Amino acid sequence: IRKMRTVKRAALAPANPSAQDRRVAANAGRKEIESRRKLTEKRIAQLHERLNAAESYGMQLQIQAPANNPSSSPSMPVGRLDTAGIDLLV
Repeated sequence: IRKMRTVKRAALAPANPSAQDRRVAANAGRKEIESRRKLTEKRIAQLHERLNAAESYGMQLQIQAPANNPSSSPSMPVGRLDTAGIDLLV
């Protein structure tokens, strides 16, 4: 993700980027989005695994609402994964 951001910035750094520069920047942007999507999917899968493992041991779990969302409740009891209460910022 960082590498694609760097590539994109470098490609768009010239005052008048060429068509090739813009293509490189667009391609880097697409790769960054795809990398973010894969990372989010991986994190969700890991959370599912942890919740399932904890539930199999009879543990009661809670996922804290993101701190930057004042409208959410302070904590949510979880029986199943509810992605609305999970902060997935990269």
